[in-house]
Amino acid sequence: MQLYGCWRSSASHRLQIGLRLKQLHFSYHPVSLDQGEQHSDWYRDLNPRAEVPTLVVDGEAWVQSLTILETIEETFGDQGQPLLPGNAKERRLCRAIAEQVNSSLQPLLLPARLRQPILKATATDAARTTCNAAIQAGVRTHQLQALELLNAWLCSLPGPCCLGPEPTLADVVVVPQLEAAMRLGIDLNPYKRLSDLHTHCLGLEPFAAAAPEQQPDAPDQTTFGSPSRSSLLAHKEPEPELAAYLSHTANQPIPGLEHSREHTLQNFGVVASKMTALGGCLLLRWLCRSRGVRRALEVGVFTGSSSLALLDGLGPEGHLVSIDREPRFTREAEAAWSSLGRRHQITLLHGDANEQMSALQGDAGFDLIHIDGDNGDYPQQLDLALALLNPGGLIVFDNVLWRGRVVNPGSDSSARVLDQLNRDLQNRSDLHCTVLNLGDGVALVEPLSNQPCP
Repeated sequence: MQLYGCWRSSASHRLQIGLRLKQLHFSYHPVSLDQGEQHSDWYRDLNPRAEVPTLVVDGEAWVQSLTILETIEETFGDQGQPLLPGNAKERRLCRAIAEQVNSSLQPLLLPARLRQPILKATATDAARTTCNAAIQAGVRTHQLQALELLNAWLCSLPGPCCLGPEPTLADVVVVPQLEAAMRLGIDLNPYKRLSDLHTHCLGLEPFAAAAPEQQPDAPDQTTFGSPSRSSLLAHKEPEPELAAYLSHTANQPIPGLEHSREHTLQNFGVVASKMTALGGCLLLRWLCRSRGVRRALEVGVFTGSSSLALLDGLGPEGHLVSIDREPRFTREAEAAWSSLGRRHQITLLHGDANEQMSALQGDAGFDLIHIDGDNGDYPQQLDLALALLNPGGLIVFDNVLWRGRVVNPGSDSSARVLDQLNRDLQNRSDLHCTVLNLGDGVALVEPLSNQPCP
């Protein structure tokens, strides 16, 4: 398979995701829309409509992204992730959501075809400037209204994806639309259901690998993105100058952390918001050192920022067990551990965190357990962690304030779970807990039996 597309084409982005969900191998061939390459003779031979994307399968050119995705599902239904749900009602909803984006939102995202004839008909440069600004304002207003309607629709359906726990054709179409909206400078935070869906999906390997900034024809990643992207870290990270002061002046640097964070920011785009906050990393190191931790458990590794902090706190004799389901991210963490000569101190387990924690029962216990994985699993993981904790041990939950949304969770399923967890922790008579406004919220939990007698 050969995919001809463009990094900023949301229709091309759909196929990038769909092919990866179906685990189909393909080669990517960029087509520069800015240089008009879609109008070249060689490309028109592939796609006479001069549009992207085009998927060439066994020498045959497939066109129109939704048709291609449906054909892929029909042809390779038994491979990879199903793009359509199993029952008729959910298939209808799935197609309806995809078509809502395809026919209502996406056509006006790239209004060049509509804009250019109008601008050519204007008499002066000043008139063209005014006309162009009016068109852009109209596009933005349309997008905001359509996103509000889509957000309300999805609020009536189970998450974290469009139709439940697994991504479908609907998510394959919705996520590229959200990415394109962000490039217009639209902030997704007011649309909680869409924002949560976007964050969740970008934590899945097929979506992360298909992200526009990951494509070889994307602009320089150091300049790619809009202010709304950088604001994804603003809720839990200090300004760069203060971060540098915290890292190098007020504290001893955590070996490898700065390089790991910079690499993640440059190579993982919006998914980089999954990193443990700098303040959280400093806290984890301090807790390990102050409590004499020698054996720690980490649930949720990502690219390794929290594990680097734990390693530095554990010292050369300590051991860390790390659990994560995404090898694509943990490969980055393993590279960071190896560069410090500390890989031998870590046991890395891939798979479902609850299952892995259950399998560890009966093994040697842990002095500290850091939980920073799927928020929906936190209540169950609290009980699993308590069973794995050594006497005098401590549990640290990350992200328990969820960008402040726990104050008014509404339809945000993660915020509802975390709000209930925070309330339950304070009502547990057998636990001593505190929640801190550090990073995106940290909860410190220890059994009351750990407390020294008066």
